[in-house]
Amino acid sequence: MALPSLYLSPHPHSAHNARVLVALEYGGQRARLVETRRGASAGDVAGLPAVEAESGGQVWGGAAVSHLLAPAAMRGSCGEEAALVRQWTSYADIELLPIACASTFPAPGLLKHNKQAVDRAPVELRKTLRFLDDHLRLRTYLVGEKITLADVAVSCALLLPYQHVFNPECRKPFVNANRWFETCVNQPEFRRALGEVKFCDGRPPTSGEKSAGELCRVCRKTNQDHNQTIRSVQTQAKGNNLQCKIKSD
Repeated sequence: MALPSLYLSPHPHSAHNARVLVALEYGGQRARLVETRRGASAGDVAGLPAVEAESGGQVWGGAAVSHLLAPAAMRGSCGEEAALVRQWTSYADIELLPIACASTFPAPGLLKHNKQAVDRAPVELRKTLRFLDDHLRLRTYLVGEKITLADVAVSCALLLPYQHVFNPECRKPFVNANRWFETCVNQPEFRRALGEVKFCDGRPPTSGEKSAGELCRVCRKTNQDHNQTIRSVQTQAKGNNLQCKIKSD
């Protein structure tokens, strides 16, 4: 039986690629990896990552593909846990990932964000870390007692900030979130999929990047505002049963 084809986004730092590869490791499945070439048209890469099985069926998008590839236990052990997993994966996609990207890639032209949104991103990202830190105060994982797709989605969304923005000074207040993130990325399945995740060490940024120290100063300026209650994450009830034709070139 031929291996299913897994099409990856050409973006070198795609959080969606990361979560799909991690899910693939947890599921113990094998797939033929196909990296779409950089410079491909928007229509070719819009739905990536995607998986195309021997039967001809296609599933696309990081959330749907990781859901398909991961073992059933990672989707939630009961109805309530499954809803909570969906809640956190939706949160990662809709709220966390855009903020994480805007904080990591603030150089003009890299993102289609206005300047105000990019300048605000470090503050919003710090609020997110505080929210996660509070949630994880008495928890090892986001949902239940074992790692789930919720942890995969949120930790992969935070890869870039932890690697390029959050230096030791920035990370210091978020003991619980840091412990959880390190627990996730040091799991054997994460390490096989992503390799060693190296944390930001505070070295000077390359041209066009804001330094981690500058981002921390922006965050500290509004630190007194962070004691307010962070809004609750809303459960996203929409399913994803869409399919599309993925081009192999």
